Amino acid sequence: MKRPAGTRKRYDQRLTAAERKKIIALTRAGDLKQIEIANAFRCGTDTIRRIQQTAGLKLWRELTPAVEREVVALLRLGRGQYRVSRMTKVPQPKVHEVMLKHNIFHPFGEPSSPAKRARVLAKIRARTNYCVRIAKEEGVSKEYVRKLAHQIWGPGRFLPAPIWPPMSSIFPQTNVDFTKMTEPDQFVAVVQCVLEKSFDGKFPFAPEHDRLFIAAMLVGLQRINPDFDGQSQAVLDSFAAGLTQAVSALRQSENSTWKN
Repeated sequence: MKRPAGTRKRYDQRLTAAERKKIIALTRAGDLKQIEIANAFRCGTDTIRRIQQTAGLKLWRELTPAVEREVVALLRLGRGQYRVSRMTKVPQPKVHEVMLKHNIFHPFGEPSSPAKRARVLAKIRARTNYCVRIAKEEGVSKEYVRKLAHQIWGPGRFLPAPIWPPMSSIFPQTNVDFTKMTEPDQFVAVVQCVLEKSFDGKFPFAPEHDRLFIAAMLVGLQRINPDFDGQSQAVLDSFAAGLTQAVSALRQSENSTWKN
């Protein structure tokens, strides 16, 4: 018997008996997540959870000694924590606890297949997608993909979406001409800012000390900007050359008698 329109108190009461049976069947099959089932029936995950609880369904198995032996066997075969959790229906935090208990260690996200590693490298070089999505496509950890990406594209912190292409960073990467990475006026602006903030806009020391001044600015940039620290020597040398030219240009301007 249908309830009169407007008298349903909860959203799950809008689902028919056949739909609720289908939700229970999908839950028992274990192939879909709650969010995926919810999307299929155009409702919220709370609704799916309420139907599962009403039917007495448990999403996770109890970690009995027999289940623990099953988890240990899969982990020792090299299966990852997430995959073992999906295969055994044991929560991933408990799978991790089992790993620690039995001193099981997996190499850092290294795929077991050379072909898979080759595919990951090809996608990184082609910049087909972001590291997280490449990791999901190939079934490897995102840390492993990022490690390979930094080996190819340099140590700079990668910018997140929607920046395109993927694996771009604030600082130049290994395929960039370091001598052209910053305009001269930008270096002059940096030096002028330091002089105005610290020395009332003028050089308080003789030109023979400019080399130490430039070195101090480089150290300061490394300390205040985490993206600058750890850059290759080519990047640091390029910045030093740009700052040297900027200091020289400001020295000439300071010594000039012409005023605008």
